[in-house]
Amino acid sequence: MITTYETKDGFLFRRGEKNVGRLPYTSLKLQLLLEATGEDIEEIGWLTPEFTAGEVYKPAGKHEIVLGPKRKFTHEVTLHACGNPDFGQYADIAPKKIVRCCGTDEAVKIVKDYQSHYDMGGGNCSLEHGVVWELGAARRKKVGAVSYNGRYQTVAEIKASKAEHEAKYSKIK
Repeated sequence: MITTYETKDGFLFRRGEKNVGRLPYTSLKLQLLLEATGEDIEEIGWLTPEFTAGEVYKPAGKHEIVLGPKRKFTHEVTLHACGNPDFGQYADIAPKKIVRCCGTDEAVKIVKDYQSHYDMGGGNCSLEHGVVWELGAARRKKVGAVSYNGRYQTVAEIKASKAEHEAKYSKIK
C-alpha cells in the first residue's frame, strides 16, 4: 500500500521503506522514481485524482506523469471494494481509498471510475463505499453517499428513505 507524506516541498509517495514518487508544489509534475512499478503508478494515480492527468512519459525507464493545476478540495469520498461471496470472493478485491475532490459531482465521477477500473458489481460495494464527506476547518462531516448506480443522496435523503422503507415493511410481519 502506498502512503502519502506531505513535506515542506510537496508530497512524497512511499511503499514500505521505498520512495516511489514525488509531487513538488513548484512544478506540479508527478515524478515516479526508477524503483516505481506498474502497481505503484496505478495506485498513485488513484491517490492524485485532484489533478488532470496528461501524457505519460517513460524516458530511459523513468516514469513521469504531467499533471494539471492545483485545486481547492471541498470533499472526500471513500472507495472500498469488498469481495462478493456469491462469486467466491472472500477478501477485498481492490485497495481502500479516501480521495479528495471538488464537490459531489466529482465524487460521483470518482466512484464510477473506481467501480469501472476494478470491474465491480453491486455485491462488491462495502457499507463505506461511496460515502461523501465535506472538509471543514477542524474536521470533516458526512454529507451523503454515492450509490452503485451513481446516484448521490444527502444524509437527510438517506434517512428519509430508510424511514419510509421501515414504515412500509414493518407491517409485513
